[in-house]
Amino acid sequence: MSRSRIMSMKDRLSQITKGSRLVREFLQEIHSLADELSIVGHSQEDLDLLVYALNGLGSEFKEITTALKARDLSTCHI
Repeated sequence: MSRSRIMSMKDRLSQITKGSRLVREFLQEIHSLADELSIVGHSQEDLDLLVYALNGLGSEFKEITTALKARDLSTCHI
């Protein structure tokens, strides 16, 4: 896989948003991108993936994301 493709996937992952999709679909896209990156040797940390997901949920989930960000997430796994 080309370096530009890897950079594009990482950029997409860092800017992903839920939009009008179901949460399940949004999280599946994050999971798929993370899997693709892992296959080519560019695994993402679980905590980074969690941050991408929480940031991408939007204001509709503000209370949940605030509560999760305030917790000790060192024991959480995606």
